[in-house]
Amino acid sequence: KTKRVLYELNRVFGKDTVLVHENGSQDLWSYYSPYYTVLDLDGVVAPGEQTCMGMGVCGAIGAKLARPESKVICITGDGAFQMHYQELPTAVQHHTPLTWVVLDNRSLGWIKFGQKRLGERYIATDYTSQPDFALLARACGCSGENVTQPEEVRGALEALVRWEHPADGEVRIEHWSNAMEQGMLAARNLLAGRHDAQPSDAVPFFWSDQYEHVVQLAGRPAGADAV
Repeated sequence: KTKRVLYELNRVFGKDTVLVHENGSQDLWSYYSPYYTVLDLDGVVAPGEQTCMGMGVCGAIGAKLARPESKVICITGDGAFQMHYQELPTAVQHHTPLTWVVLDNRSLGWIKFGQKRLGERYIATDYTSQPDFALLARACGCSGENVTQPEEVRGALEALVRWEHPADGEVRIEHWSNAMEQGMLAARNLLAGRHDAQPSDAVPFFWSDQYEHVVQLAGRPAGADAV
């Protein structure tokens, strides 16, 4: 699961790390605790309003150039990574050691989530042919690690954090490990008065328009003061 990857990542990389977010259903887990906790002032870079796929993939290079003394990681889904993975040689050329963690569910998860809500008619959201991202990274002069089993996660991350040049870790994750879907379930539980439901699980971000969208999908009119 994505949550397991982020939990281990946070502990392996630790303090003095800059997290660069991406846009998609998988990296969204990295936006909120307890799965990933930002441990440093100015330790996170988020794309404005989460609208630009690929921004984090190439923006992480800029973050490393700006903060060469810090570790830099980019959490990205496979869809967003394929928008700008041609920048891997750029990172090598400019001597910017950083780490991309590619959460691979072989789909455009956020779009597929919307299609699921609209009757499960899936159009152009699944990848039946997919690159080996670790092999692709090595072809570009970076390091690359593949992870397919939960027990491999920590060892792969420990290998990535030791590299002194750009590195890419591809982690195969559950297809429907979707932050918005699980956030909606938590929102329903909160609205139903479930005492074990946590507000921090209900929505992965707290902008009012996003919250109202989640509440509407959870079956209560927008603007409800449930949380």
